[in-house]
Amino acid sequence: MANIIIILILALIIVYTAFTYKKKLQSGCCGTGEEKVKRIKRKNVDLDNYPYLLKMKVKGMHCKNCAAKIENGFNADESRISKVDLASGTLTLRAKTPIDTGAVKAEVFKLGYTAGEVLEARGA
Repeated sequence: MANIIIILILALIIVYTAFTYKKKLQSGCCGTGEEKVKRIKRKNVDLDNYPYLLKMKVKGMHCKNCAAKIENGFNADESRISKVDLASGTLTLRAKTPIDTGAVKAEVFKLGYTAGEVLEARGA
């Protein structure tokens, strides 16, 4: 009887894994399919207006949509501007007010990624 229960549990795990893998193949690595994530762009951005800087590694990005998702998460706030370099896995965040590194790491986590080491932090 115990063997039957174990076999059923293993069968359910295999079916679930196959289903989620098939879904991932159909929807792309980020669940966005082939649709391109539109980036929030700002016009006439003067970086001198953003004196605070934070550069950090971000783990878990796999494509341009991942980078756009992170940029949009930070660019939604008018007091910040961000740029993600997918090749190096780096987030560059500029802000008009001091940057709380812990809050940035929490926001990166909320977006579905892992914040890594801080490469540079600068304030005016």
